[in-house]
Amino acid sequence: MAGLATFSKKHDIFIWSIVFRILVEVIYIKDISRNYDQFVLDFNFNKYLISWVMLTLSLFLVERFISSKELRTSSLVCFIIYLMNYIPLISLWALADMGNNFFLYFNVYWFLILGLINVYSSISIKPRKPLSSAVFSRNMLYGIFAVFALFGLYFSYRYNGLRIHLDFLDVYSHRYAFQEKDISTLMNLAYYIVSSVVFPFYAIKFLLEKKWIFFTFACFMQLLMFSMAGNKSYLMIIPVGIVACYFYNDKYISLVPKLLSGLTAVAFLEIVINKSAYIASFFVRRLLYIPAIISSYYCEFFTENSPVYFAQDKVLVRFGLESPYSQPFSRVIGEVYYTNATNANTGMLGDAFANLGVYSIVFFPIIFILALILLDRITYGISKKVYMGVLVAMIVAFLNGEISGIFYNFLAPLFVLLFFIPPKTSETSFITVSLENSETTCEVQ
Repeated sequence: MAGLATFSKKHDIFIWSIVFRILVEVIYIKDISRNYDQFVLDFNFNKYLISWVMLTLSLFLVERFISSKELRTSSLVCFIIYLMNYIPLISLWALADMGNNFFLYFNVYWFLILGLINVYSSISIKPRKPLSSAVFSRNMLYGIFAVFALFGLYFSYRYNGLRIHLDFLDVYSHRYAFQEKDISTLMNLAYYIVSSVVFPFYAIKFLLEKKWIFFTFACFMQLLMFSMAGNKSYLMIIPVGIVACYFYNDKYISLVPKLLSGLTAVAFLEIVINKSAYIASFFVRRLLYIPAIISSYYCEFFTENSPVYFAQDKVLVRFGLESPYSQPFSRVIGEVYYTNATNANTGMLGDAFANLGVYSIVFFPIIFILALILLDRITYGISKKVYMGVLVAMIVAFLNGEISGIFYNFLAPLFVLLFFIPPKTSETSFITVSLENSETTCEVQ
């Protein structure tokens, strides 16, 4: 029994990741495959056995970089995305008897990522040197906040009359109305940056510093931004950040698959006891299996048709790149695979195929790892509590958006903001900025 307990503790992540897969598959079989036409149950024993072999091999690679001496931000991000992307992909392939080409594509893609992150995790990195003037850093941070606050107020006034909408049942009407507005690409980009990064980041910063008026104002600005397009994820970033401020610790990383398993178990109990499937529909179907099946659509379509070769990127399109399609590729997929004209957004794998086709399974994992290396360079030596809310939003963007948007909407603004926060060094464990008549302490341990 002692040996079993030791194995369980040592391989906690391995065991609970398997439990997570089993639970989501139970819900797929019992509810999703029965109630949604696009999801079929076509069990193939050989494929199912192969899927478990591949999952086991991948988990050994996951354990290696997660169990390294320090948990880098890159490792945390890669682990969570792996749980919510690879596990649904391998599960859907086995349960729905999907094509072998699709199996090859996403396994090459993910095993290359896991191999690269293991190599990178074995390389030591050092915190960047802080700026020489703490007062300058503090003033720059407040100056940046003032500029973006003025932009947010202007943007909300011009396009929404400074109104706040909290009717969650009517968010899609606000979203459609926002999409119909004539807003420039640059203004749109600035809006997404302040909504996804700037105001959530400052809200947590002011919370840590106990600057309640500034904290309240940052939350107010986030409500204004949410009211523009009705994106519910904008409302979740600050609460997630607040929870992280009080409870997050790197040593609790094994709780991630446990929490996901717990949520899935609650979804299953809701189906069995309450005869409803609200949690299963939103979490298991919407967040896990829908991106997986849409990824298969992207792989199928863009292996038979021309990729866009980054011609729909918001920045690169201004350099004369022309897309072979007259509308966004998400709309193209929606029209081909769904009965109505819908935006079939997906995440990493689908975005990769849309841009480079089959070649993307080698090229895009490298881009992904480079993004994670840049993320580490930005965040190394700074407490994850400071930016955890923004990090969760970035993970969601990896799962549902375009990788180029990660650079524009998250990495670039995070680099600017965290550049003015001194990283922890061996000599200091907290930051103290002393002014003539005031003192501000921001803990970063």
